[in-house]
Amino acid sequence: MDKIEYVERVLGFRFEQGFARRFEEVGSPQGDLDVWYKNAQVFEAVAGRRTLQERERISLTVLIEAIRFEAMHPPLPGDEYDFDLSSYDFSEDVLAYRSDVIEAVLRQEASSPSVLDV
Repeated sequence: MDKIEYVERVLGFRFEQGFARRFEEVGSPQGDLDVWYKNAQVFEAVAGRRTLQERERISLTVLIEAIRFEAMHPPLPGDEYDFDLSSYDFSEDVLAYRSDVIEAVLRQEASSPSVLDV
């Protein structure tokens, strides 16, 4: 399965008319696809086969995006990641995924740093 199909299957709900169509219409750069692909992998790993309500699915995706963004911009040497999510209105159910998401994202970024094309 190619990356676009995978993201469509896992995170397609996040995009009006699905991810594949949006990606093709916008012509997003390859770096964006790689980030969404990694986010989909994390979503699938932490959510597993659990049935989540639509709001929880969207919130979990936003949680992954927020953590990914910080992981893509590491702290200065000697400092630690902060992963301050206080500006978001995440439910306790979604925040329960926080440590698993951080662990998965940092593992991905250590092995293959994400780069957004501009």
